[in-house]
Amino acid sequence: MSQQLAVSMLGNPSILLDGSPLVFPYRQAEAILYYLFLNKAGNKYTLADLIWEDKCTEEKTNSNLRNAFYIIRKNLGKDFLVKESGDIIKINPAFSLTIDTDRFLKNGDDLSLYRGDFLEGFYLKNNISFNEWVTNNRQVFKAHYLKKLHCAISHHFDSGNYELCESLCQKQMLINEFDETAYKYLMQIYLSRKEYTQALHIYNRLESLLEQELFETPAKDIQDLAFVIEQTWNEEVNKILEGRKELKSQERVSSVFCGREAELERIEKNLSSLGQSVPVQHLLLIGEAGVGKTRLAKQALSAQPLPVDSLLLTSRCYCAEEKYILKPWQKPARELLQYLADTENTAQHISLVQSIQALFPFTQEQCHPMPDADDISTLDYKSIQSIFVNGLIRLSSGVPLIFFFDDIQWADKVSLSLMRDIITSLKDYSRQNLFFLFTARSSLEGDAERFSEDMCSIGQLEHITVNRFDYGDTIFLASRLLPGYVFTDNVKEQLFHETEGNALFITEAVNTIKYHGSPDDITPNMRNIIKQRIAPIPAEYRQIMNLVSIFFDGVSYDCLSVLSRKEDFELVEILEYLLDKDLLKEDADQENTFFSFSHQKILEYVYDEMSWTKKRILHNKAGHYFESRLCAGPADMALYPKLIFHFERGANRQKYLKYAVKYLYNYLNVTHEFFPIIGHNLTLFTLDMREETSDRLSADLSSIEELLYAVENKVNESSFELFDGENSGEEQLEILSDYLHMIGRHYIRICSYEKGLFYILKLKELNQKTPSTFRLTKLLQANRQLICVYINRYEPDKMEEVVSESLQLLSPTDFSDETAIWKRLQGLGDIMKGSLEKGISHLQDAIEIFSSSPARDEHLYNLAAAYSWIGEAFRHSMAYEKAMECYEKALQIGGSNFLVSGVSVFYAYAGMAAYDSGSLCSAEKYLTESIARYEQGNLMWGRSLPYSYYSQILLEKGEWDKALNHLETALGYAEKLQNPYEKGVIYRIYAQIKAGVYPAGENNISVQNALPSDAAYYYHEARRMLRDVYSPVDEQYLDAVEKIVSEL
Repeated sequence: MSQQLAVSMLGNPSILLDGSPLVFPYRQAEAILYYLFLNKAGNKYTLADLIWEDKCTEEKTNSNLRNAFYIIRKNLGKDFLVKESGDIIKINPAFSLTIDTDRFLKNGDDLSLYRGDFLEGFYLKNNISFNEWVTNNRQVFKAHYLKKLHCAISHHFDSGNYELCESLCQKQMLINEFDETAYKYLMQIYLSRKEYTQALHIYNRLESLLEQELFETPAKDIQDLAFVIEQTWNEEVNKILEGRKELKSQERVSSVFCGREAELERIEKNLSSLGQSVPVQHLLLIGEAGVGKTRLAKQALSAQPLPVDSLLLTSRCYCAEEKYILKPWQKPARELLQYLADTENTAQHISLVQSIQALFPFTQEQCHPMPDADDISTLDYKSIQSIFVNGLIRLSSGVPLIFFFDDIQWADKVSLSLMRDIITSLKDYSRQNLFFLFTARSSLEGDAERFSEDMCSIGQLEHITVNRFDYGDTIFLASRLLPGYVFTDNVKEQLFHETEGNALFITEAVNTIKYHGSPDDITPNMRNIIKQRIAPIPAEYRQIMNLVSIFFDGVSYDCLSVLSRKEDFELVEILEYLLDKDLLKEDADQENTFFSFSHQKILEYVYDEMSWTKKRILHNKAGHYFESRLCAGPADMALYPKLIFHFERGANRQKYLKYAVKYLYNYLNVTHEFFPIIGHNLTLFTLDMREETSDRLSADLSSIEELLYAVENKVNESSFELFDGENSGEEQLEILSDYLHMIGRHYIRICSYEKGLFYILKLKELNQKTPSTFRLTKLLQANRQLICVYINRYEPDKMEEVVSESLQLLSPTDFSDETAIWKRLQGLGDIMKGSLEKGISHLQDAIEIFSSSPARDEHLYNLAAAYSWIGEAFRHSMAYEKAMECYEKALQIGGSNFLVSGVSVFYAYAGMAAYDSGSLCSAEKYLTESIARYEQGNLMWGRSLPYSYYSQILLEKGEWDKALNHLETALGYAEKLQNPYEKGVIYRIYAQIKAGVYPAGENNISVQNALPSDAAYYYHEARRMLRDVYSPVDEQYLDAVEKIVSEL
């Protein structure tokens, strides 16, 4: 009985026997102990009901109870539990016990015993009764603690022990943020210390909390106290200002600029190089947040004389937008179009205008739905980007272009890629008339860091480090900001010490002096500086600040008016007050006025101060506002990122997914290839791509894929429950159909066929119920993706099944153009199976329909593809002259009017036919053009063919290493595509090399290393791969190899 048992149940529970912790293997036994420690005794049936409820039979429950008692006695002694009269179980009073709950209830002054909630973190899984018992006791002990806390706060306040009183008040507010007593004591403490800002901040915090959460106001005595504090503060300010010069400056302190002469000179030097023979160096201003990078850039671009007739295009990157492709380019793109329209230069730069409209659909004036660009594929993104780059450079030859991108550490990968392409393209010009000025924070990382390093390594970008101000510049800036104020030596020392020369800190510290009248409130913490600025703002005005803070890129007056529901005169008064206090700034365009915070740090502070609940409500309100602005047309693309952002922040999963799907669906329409339907919103481009090099077309679409996978994961987590009750059944079907199509198409594009087929087959299953035009469209879209898979894998039998099904779906309709598309695919399938006459007939039917269609221009690529595939039929027949006529017709229709990856296939076919017919010069011309086109896009189908065929020309020239490299590249593409025909062609060439078809090939060291097996091996592999492929040309080549192999 000499053992000491110490039990702690307030906070994380523990049981110590003679100082050593006891660990119970049976959690139910431990739960029984805590019940007995608190209540000292308990009826065994009550214990059984509490611990096991009605989950077991009576016999099993009694068995469990006996087992629990056995474990307790085994750990604490057989006499630890004793039985009283009846069925009462209690702890043996002979044991020496110390229980913290007993001590807490008995000792009225000791607050340290309350280490946390009763049995914090302890619960029984799937047990409502016991967990409710724990919760009820937590509330009991918390109420006891708060009562003791009230008494202690009152005692220490009356005793003048303010420091301890303040600490206890903060504890009380953490436990019960609605208890007004603690706020009142804190306000009185800060008033006694003359910390008026802090006192009013506490009051504003209470007022805001009660208004937002309970729709109430603080008690009358607390309101009166706040009034007294404000009055006292005003009197103190008047005393401080007596004898000083009147602060006459009406200039907002943030508009003052000084210093940075060396940095300004470097920027001016580079601006003056525009249009000259001296190379232009693009500049990156780099430094910590708040050091003055943006202010320096704006000063340079406004104060320095810019080149005559120059066009300045500015944009800012935001953290919240770094996953949305090309978002930083949207504003410059819009301004470029406006400039071209205003200067009547649109016709002269039509390709630039068209590329902007393709990259940024929201810039198109028509407000109607996007075209269905899913006929096997759409325009290739990289091709459109290259037109945009060339168009900009052409424009800059006559108009100096100056781009300013602020905070590029938050730019998305594709935007950075576009900047890289423009800068690297400019290298080739002796006179450069386009200049980039960037800002970024010192801690650059990821894609922005790689962009910076790459551009610096090729000598196209220079860093200008923007450092903090030294002591002299700090005081000089402060005196410029507040010219009427007398800065004493002590104030100067304090100002420099606390701001450490950071321009934003200096500005905000001076604002503290300006608006509060005293330097005593300057604190070393930026958050506290901002807090002091904002604390005196009336609660009603703070509501507008809260609203502005949820818009990371600023908010229009119209949006503020709608969301705040305030009358115009009232809202204007509040905005003018906040502008006058330098908390907000305003910008205007041709349509609206926009408001944002004067600095990012102020936005972050205001936003962080709001409760999660309020943020969620405001973000959803903003999302619904932008929803009301949708017009079901191209302009919606500019709103989708905003809708995604607000509904994601508003925890509105269904709405987030809805608009993420719409956003991605539209953007993926410019990345999936083959031959497009050209709709009203997609224009025909003319550009000689032979001037281009592939390294200038390196757009990185991985940011799209990141968002795509994020959406896929969220949909899978919710078991495809994408919708909310606001959407109609048809709209729900549309969203999910678009999602399945988008994800399936993406995986098929990257040759992850099984994943892609999972989603596409699900799309078909979803739309096979009630027939309708919408469901028919989705079924055809699904079948188009199936066709992509079967073409890529050379599976003509499966193609025939899908084509037959699609034509059957179309038979009761009058969709002649759609029927022609499937006739074209039917013709291709026939040719792949060797039914050449049948295939040509179907292709000619398609050509006839396309040629006579009112929408002929929309189907030019389908028309070109049909001619190309007829050419393939003639190539298989070895009628090379007829084949070349068809290829030339295809290139005449497609190649001269478009810049799309699909044209590369036409060039490949023409090159193959030329080579097979013995015209090596023509073959080289077509094949090199095909390779160049393929490298400008992401198209996989047929990609290996120009490489493998061009390797034969290199072999004829004796350039073995180059030839083997081309074959290795071709094999990688063919294996990724899983195409037996393309792999068979490569192995056929391997067999020819090893059989000695090319002079000295079989004995070449490089060949021996690359192709270690003998000719027979590669011959049989080629035969195996081409077994189910119709290719008479390859059969002829392999027959010749067979003859050579048999003679070896």
